[in-house]
Amino acid sequence: MNLSRLCIAVALFAGITLPVAGQDATTTNVSGNWSVSTQGQRGSGTHKMTIKQDGTKISGSLESDRGDEELQGSVEGNDIHFTVRFNTPRGAMTLQYSGKIQGDSMKGTLQSPIGKGSWSAKRQSERD
Repeated sequence: MNLSRLCIAVALFAGITLPVAGQDATTTNVSGNWSVSTQGQRGSGTHKMTIKQDGTKISGSLESDRGDEELQGSVEGNDIHFTVRFNTPRGAMTLQYSGKIQGDSMKGTLQSPIGKGSWSAKRQSERD
């Protein structure tokens, strides 16, 4: 048995989880459902967000008053960055979210074509 197979066998026997290919061992898992609060120049809002994670890449949707909007981004360590694009009567708009993850919560800043804002999110339990 070569050394790499021996290491894997020992890790499996000991119950140690190894990073998935393409995922840094320190990347935080943000998959799941989140309740998001935003605060900006045009007031505040509450939204539902669903995130799927593949290594450091994330995708999903953010519920808005226009329906579910697609999100794309990344997670590196405890840093999260994603964009949400949607259509308005005045054309397409992109929101850029940046933040920090701490356990089952996140918070950060949001940049839109009309200015900056802030956002925070809490992971929802399976029964919420």
